Amino acid sequence: MRTLRPSIATLALLLATPLAAQPFVFRGQLDDGAAPAEGAYALRLTLYPGEHGTLPLAGPVELPEVRLNAGRFAAEVDFGPLPPQAQGWLAVALKAADDADYTELPGRAVVALKGDATCPAAWTLGGNALTDAAVDFLGTTDAQPLELRVNGVRMARFEQVGFPETTTTSSNVLIGGPGNLVATGISGAMLLGGAAPPDYVVPSLPPGFSNLSNLVSDHFGMVLGSVGSVAGNQTGTEVDGSFATVIGSQFGRASGHLSFVLGGVQNTASGSTSLAGGAGSIANGTLAIALGEHNWAEGERSLALAGRDGFALGAFSSVVGGEQNMAFGYGAAVVGGMDSCAGAPYSWAGGKSAKVRLPFGTGSNPVGEACDNVPNAQTASGDHGTFIWADSGNSDFVSTGPNQFAIRARGGLRLSEETSQYFGATARQMLNLYNQTYGIGVQSSTLYQRSNNQFAWFRDGSHSDSALQPGTGGSLLMTLGATSGTPVGVARAQQFVNVSDRDAKTAFAPVDPIDVLARVLALPLSEWSYRSATGERHLGPMAQDFRAAFGLGSDDRTIATVDADGVALAAIQGLNAKLEAENQARAAEIDALRRELAELREQLRSTLPRR
Repeated sequence: MRTLRPSIATLALLLATPLAAQPFVFRGQLDDGAAPAEGAYALRLTLYPGEHGTLPLAGPVELPEVRLNAGRFAAEVDFGPLPPQAQGWLAVALKAADDADYTELPGRAVVALKGDATCPAAWTLGGNALTDAAVDFLGTTDAQPLELRVNGVRMARFEQVGFPETTTTSSNVLIGGPGNLVATGISGAMLLGGAAPPDYVVPSLPPGFSNLSNLVSDHFGMVLGSVGSVAGNQTGTEVDGSFATVIGSQFGRASGHLSFVLGGVQNTASGSTSLAGGAGSIANGTLAIALGEHNWAEGERSLALAGRDGFALGAFSSVVGGEQNMAFGYGAAVVGGMDSCAGAPYSWAGGKSAKVRLPFGTGSNPVGEACDNVPNAQTASGDHGTFIWADSGNSDFVSTGPNQFAIRARGGLRLSEETSQYFGATARQMLNLYNQTYGIGVQSSTLYQRSNNQFAWFRDGSHSDSALQPGTGGSLLMTLGATSGTPVGVARAQQFVNVSDRDAKTAFAPVDPIDVLARVLALPLSEWSYRSATGERHLGPMAQDFRAAFGLGSDDRTIATVDADGVALAAIQGLNAKLEAENQARAAEIDALRRELAELREQLRSTLPRR
């Protein structure tokens, strides 16, 4: 079955009273079964005053040979003079080359009969069907620009321009407010929507802006749905800011080659292949990204993302989130927090007011903000490789060297119970406490603890800054060092050994054991208890009396065991000397008595009678 789909729009006929109808082009689509018809067909067209009438209004007109291409055709038709009437109905009959008679196609197509000067082939306001893009178009046939206007004001402009540095052509498209503008000599520009009339008065504009119009100043730039925005750098050279794009922005500036401003207000993408968005953000570096509020990506391939007032100044640096943070060094990073500065290469800062020192000679205020007044390190690379994190304190927490892992956590540093700590296999001071004056370290086959004066052992309590104070609820168990204290508790071991090597001693002086014995005999002794252990009884001298008697030890509150032992040994020697002297005197007396007894015995023997 053959079916015809005529293009009603092309059948609008010019009508006068009476007036010969001008020729028009009849277009349609002919299908032969399910496939488009091909080859040559004869058409017979008849115009009727009604859909079902039998008396023709005009025609029939025969078109003996109409060529079809994929079922589509176009043929010129002239019905001659037509009576005045609003519309007519077109009947179509056709026959193929091997058909003997015409075949009437079912149905008639309505035709508007216009009495004005409308061209029979004009496009209608109600829409058009079965147009052929190869021959049908709206536009011009020369190189002049085409404009569409509303109320006499330009709403769209299409122009053909030369393609840069070639003999071929490109095009510029402007759709939107009349203030939109493509600079002279620019090719491939597109401006869609946005803008306002050039004479529109705005109460206040940002610095550097004179109106709300959009502009493309470099080749292949694009501004979509924006106001007061520019794609290109307006330097007069059309290629250095080419392929710049601004989308949905107020007062956006995409001035770098292949740069992109996405939404927001007063954002600037001036670096090549850079991206800016949010509010007041600037992407100056090549391949830099600045998104957020007043963020600035200055370094090559830098990132300032989210947050507010973030500055990524070093190449490959990044600032993500937070407020008033700055990554100054190469590859440096700040994540979250506030007022933190990653001032050296490969450094990381986070939390509040965490600062990594900048390279030597940078100065105290490179651009202000988080790195303002951070001291310079004494090396050309600053405190590179340092990781620093600070808690919510208001004071700055500043690194003191490269490759540090520095944390300020006044609430304490907590590790999970599964965590083990390893300090490598190099002999050194492993833990530095209070600078390096106090600490714990490893020497060859030796573990040590370092103090600048003394050590103390506490039981329970809480921290106190005062020396030898265990804090509330605590007890002092033992001290080591030069400063005296009042330790309590018991030190237990199988042996306590005092160093007594002659080579470890000096300033030798002789001792009078008899004198030492006399002072020991005069030393007050008593039985007593420690206040911290009232149930335990002890015997011995008071340190004050011992010091007064012998002048030994470091103070008058302690008695060194080596001194007590020495006094005891000296007193023993004195006692021994005293006993030996007494023994010698008694021996001499006994010898004398023995001699006297012998003499008396001899005298007695001589006086007795002999038997």
